[in-house]
Amino acid sequence: MPIPPRGMGILFKSFFSILLKAFNLRMPRNSPILTLRLAIATVVALSSTIRGRAAACVQTQDSLAAHIDLLLKDHMGTNRPGAVVGIIQNGKLVFQKGYGMADLERQAPNGPTRIYKAPALSKQFTAAAIVHLAQQKRISLDDRLQKYIPEFPAYGKNITINHLLYHTSGIRDYLVLMWISGKNLEETFTNKEVLKTILRQEVLDFEPGQRCVYSHSNYVLLAEILERVTGSTLSLYSARHVFGPLGMPGSGFDEEPRVLRNKPLALGYKKPGARYLPYRDRKQTVGDRGLYTMLSDLVVWDHIFYDTLSAGLGRALLQRGALTDGTAVPYGKGIIRSHYRGLPVHTHPGTFLGYGADMLRFPTKRTTIICLTNTDAIDPEKLTQDIADIYIFGERPTTTAPANAVDEASGGMTPSSAVVGGEALREFTGTYYSREQQATYSFFIEGGALWFVVGTNPKMKVVLWKKYERISFPYYGQENITIDFQRNSLGRVDGFILSAPRAANLKFIKE
Repeated sequence: MPIPPRGMGILFKSFFSILLKAFNLRMPRNSPILTLRLAIATVVALSSTIRGRAAACVQTQDSLAAHIDLLLKDHMGTNRPGAVVGIIQNGKLVFQKGYGMADLERQAPNGPTRIYKAPALSKQFTAAAIVHLAQQKRISLDDRLQKYIPEFPAYGKNITINHLLYHTSGIRDYLVLMWISGKNLEETFTNKEVLKTILRQEVLDFEPGQRCVYSHSNYVLLAEILERVTGSTLSLYSARHVFGPLGMPGSGFDEEPRVLRNKPLALGYKKPGARYLPYRDRKQTVGDRGLYTMLSDLVVWDHIFYDTLSAGLGRALLQRGALTDGTAVPYGKGIIRSHYRGLPVHTHPGTFLGYGADMLRFPTKRTTIICLTNTDAIDPEKLTQDIADIYIFGERPTTTAPANAVDEASGGMTPSSAVVGGEALREFTGTYYSREQQATYSFFIEGGALWFVVGTNPKMKVVLWKKYERISFPYYGQENITIDFQRNSLGRVDGFILSAPRAANLKFIKE
């Protein structure tokens, strides 16, 4: 083999001195042929390594898609609704994919360019508008609620805007109040109508600043304050001062159904029987809900929590509130600050009338997992956590059998000894009315069991626990509502107290 020209030897020697240093190897002395052979071998090995790593990256991406496909296997195809999923890493959208259909009738698929209603994410955008208003010195977050809504009952004289932002106001949740009063949540209800319901309540559930209890009412009141201060609706104000400046053209607040008429909106679906049916689209509240958005806009929104040029908006939203005694609450402004598997997270999952959403952000990993869903059948919080298990923690999600639930009202007794039955149920039948809630409950016996009906809600079969004279039933499959029957001095049933975690001690009188 001929000796290579001196210049080429020097070139190889210079080039491979860099490579060999990188691999912590030594350059052979006074052997240009050996140097050349080593060079060729190194190039081959290096190119093979690069190809291998590239293949590994492709395989990893394919594997990620396959694992997420497995999570959503029951929501794929052209005959069912589903979701769109995105993963942001270091500010870049590294995964995006739609599952199922956005509109079953039109056969329009879910995907990244589709617009979704995202009720759970609404509050952080309402909070952003309020923060902007405060930055303009038009309000102070320490201002009293009654400064802007003077008709608010006297019991609320100490409630501040901060109390509303951090859910420490003690104001009952109007959505719970509506449902337990028998109102169909698919019907029209505006901010003005909800305000009347809030103002009709006679007490707070607790003194402002004493506890942190999630209530949709707080963010309806924030929208009302903004409108009274600016003379503009939340929809218009946020378009001008939040969505517009940030560059989020596919996002806004839906104050009128016609706003979304010509947009590629995914429909929200339920499945009461064998077929999927879309929920009715009615004008409803904004502030606590009402946001519509798309995946690419949420990538832009995610940037503000790292971008130092966003006028401190991200930092302001993440600032945790505190109770009167100084205890920090797990809530920023419209954002829950928590931990998942030992890592800090920012999140706010939730569902309403077929739409669900979550942005699960891992700030120390600069990773955010997004899902926007259009079916009741998907739990967005579980989905984003399952994807995090795969993408961040490198494992497949595990499933465990649910533990047997014990109804706490039963006092640990077996049903046969704990429940009221037969003729003993009759004294609990009749109608019960609440002036505060403007609602009537009718209890009756059917098939030997106790039932009740309220408003337009379907009738419900219940078990009456003997020890406490209490019934317990779920609110939209989430939290338990209890009814504790009351007796007068003669021992006769004359009413009941209804309580839910977000609306307590509602009094009903037997007619």
